Amino acid sequence: MSRQLPSIDSYLKKCSAAHRHAFAVIRDLIHNAQSGVSESVRFDIILFDYHGGMLCGFSSRLHEISLYCKADILENHRQELSHLTLGKGCIRFEKIDDLPLKVLYTIIRESCIALHAETSCRISTDQESLSRKNS
Repeated sequence: MSRQLPSIDSYLKKCSAAHRHAFAVIRDLIHNAQSGVSESVRFDIILFDYHGGMLCGFSSRLHEISLYCKADILENHRQELSHLTLGKGCIRFEKIDDLPLKVLYTIIRESCIALHAETSCRISTDQESLSRKNS
């Protein structure tokens, strides 16, 4: 028996108005940065997927928002985000005004490029394997 995943709307109903606003701003930024991004709720996080991989995740906590990104790309922007609490692949902030949106836009674009490259490599490798099996 499969369990139905929660909807984004039901997730957001549990969030404060400030966190819902932050999500709306981040969601718009992500979709403006890249078309073809899908959304779902898994592991109590709103996930944004692109080309079959996780682009980023949004998590509303009691006093902060956590935004999960590709760790290697986030690391390249650590200095620009030094006023925020950063973990490995995680940006934590209290208000959307604390988050430099131009930096986040750059992180999203770089992550999309990386995911596209990873997917292309996987597809290429899979096709090469099939060719060898069929030879």
